[in-house]
Amino acid sequence: MSENGNMNEHIAQMLELIDKLKAVGEEIKDDHIAALLLVSVPKSYDTLKTALEAMPENELTPELIKNKLTDENNRRKEQDSDRNLAQAFRTNVSFKRSHQNKNDKFCTFCEKTWSFKGFLLSIRPLSHYTV
Repeated sequence: MSENGNMNEHIAQMLELIDKLKAVGEEIKDDHIAALLLVSVPKSYDTLKTALEAMPENELTPELIKNKLTDENNRRKEQDSDRNLAQAFRTNVSFKRSHQNKNDKFCTFCEKTWSFKGFLLSIRPLSHYTV
């Protein structure tokens, strides 16, 4: 499987190959199926593989391996999506800042942009004060 491949498709292909082997009379035990699934994923899954290999052999079923691999793949996709969203937000903010006139400041009080050109930025225009 490639690093960016679809985990569900990969698992389905692996199980299809195993079914074909069983159809020609090859006997494959569940622990061998679990091992085949683990060795077929990319190196970036090594942490998950190590954690699963540390489990007792009687608990290590192909169904558990499939679920854990799918969960990890979904977590990575979600993390990538969040990372892309954060990058898009940073790019948007950076674009706004780079295209903003350095003398113009946005006032959160009156929600207008004021051009100060040398005046003290801490002084509000007279229109901000009520009598």
